[in-house]
Amino acid sequence: MRANKLRTGAIICVFFFIVSLAFHLMFIVSNRIIYYNPTDTIFHLTRIVGLENVWQSPVNFTTFAHHGTAMNLFYPWLTLYPAYWLYSLSRNLVWAYHVYCWLTTFATMLISYWAFHTLWPKRERAIVFALLYALNPYRISDIIARGALGEVIAMTFLPILLVGICQILRRDPRRWYILTIAMVLTAYTHNLSLLMNAVVILVALLVTWPRMTDRKVRLLAVLKAGAASVLLCLPSLLPMAQWSRANALIIPSAQRVYSTPLGQLLTATGLTDAFTNNIGLIFLVIMIILLVFSRRLNLTDRVLLGTTSLFPWGWLAWTPLIKIQFAFRLNCYISLLLAYLAAKNYPALTQPHRPWLPWAALLAVAGLMVGTDLTMTTTAYARAANRQVVLTNKRLAYLTHYYNHHDYGNAHYRDHPSIIDKNIFKLYNRRAWPRNTITPNTYTIRIANTSLTQAVFTIPVYHYAAQRVTVNHHASRGVLNKSGTTDVLIPPGKSVVRLTYHYDRLMLASAAVSLITLISLPVLIRRHII
Repeated sequence: MRANKLRTGAIICVFFFIVSLAFHLMFIVSNRIIYYNPTDTIFHLTRIVGLENVWQSPVNFTTFAHHGTAMNLFYPWLTLYPAYWLYSLSRNLVWAYHVYCWLTTFATMLISYWAFHTLWPKRERAIVFALLYALNPYRISDIIARGALGEVIAMTFLPILLVGICQILRRDPRRWYILTIAMVLTAYTHNLSLLMNAVVILVALLVTWPRMTDRKVRLLAVLKAGAASVLLCLPSLLPMAQWSRANALIIPSAQRVYSTPLGQLLTATGLTDAFTNNIGLIFLVIMIILLVFSRRLNLTDRVLLGTTSLFPWGWLAWTPLIKIQFAFRLNCYISLLLAYLAAKNYPALTQPHRPWLPWAALLAVAGLMVGTDLTMTTTAYARAANRQVVLTNKRLAYLTHYYNHHDYGNAHYRDHPSIIDKNIFKLYNRRAWPRNTITPNTYTIRIANTSLTQAVFTIPVYHYAAQRVTVNHHASRGVLNKSGTTDVLIPPGKSVVRLTYHYDRLMLASAAVSLITLISLPVLIRRHII
């Protein structure tokens, strides 16, 4: 029996491996990345390169135009780090990026299969759910059109979130730690997705509350999951809060939450267009079929269907949900729920005289999803040929070092943008031309002060908390100026100014607390202490 399970599991893993590779292979062998401006592609590629020194410093001076942007602090990076491993091993950023996207799709399939099989132990339906969700058009558009790698990774963990919510609110609240796992993985991946997950949990709690049994036990389970998540996420959340409090930052702009009327969905012309950021034609058909047969759905399934594109999200336009930045991010949850409902209502095809039929049907589903995604990809490339940029390793060697990204820079940048945008040094309030030596951890400037008194030297590097400055190897102090960059007082004569960043005691303490929590939590759960 055990051998049969292992053999079946191996076959399913190989099946997912091949199907995921079938979509990504064309990108891997092309040795290029198609970039559309504006998208997040360059941003995330630069983040991958910038992880070179992440264990020593939250700032990499060699990336983001050498302005010392603290991306490794404000954008979670732990689940992105395998992409840097691939890059450091191959020194081929294009290959590393495409292989990482493929492995993310493969992991999404495996996690989705586990999640559905945990809730409903039906192998065929679990495979259908994994195929539908991992290859859903919105996720693919995130990869090929928007280059939103952070959101793509975060979507990998949404099936775990679904299991965690179901276990706490409907099934076994003692398995609250599943929800913790989902939230922690998301917290180390994508901040906006973490916020949206919290909203989803709150909505699920409110919807199920009237018919909920053992309310105290289940509510306590939610609190346990939340408390454990906070403790495990401290290295990501606490330093970010500390630096945000010390500096006024440039925050990505928000857009209103909106709803899409069903009639507009039915008449939309871009249901297979990667640039429309919608659920795609296949998922629209799934939603229509579910609507037609909605009487056969149970109450829970009807509620889930109602929270898809049919829900009037416009009612929430002026709530804190505006912080999700882009309203179409809701499509990742809509795709999850539609894939779940479609798989749950997938007909059983097992027949004694036709043992091949279930696998034939699964191959058809896989072929349909991969074929649709490849069609959507080639169509997008053809339609946007006039505004696409082909990125090669040679080109990326320049772009990842000189890409000037302003998110989470100091907000004072907006008042005097030329200091950063034109990389201007100033001495005596006049432009200076010093000599620089830049490494991932240090920014060294050699400058001559020809006056007989001390002078203010302006450096086009963002000023954050935990900045360390030395002048002629003696500790000094960097001061935040009106342009959001760093002012340093230098003596007469030649000076060597060195800027570095470090992880302060609060960051190290938060990491220690999370590590202790990670070690002790499994023991406490096994002994039924919590």
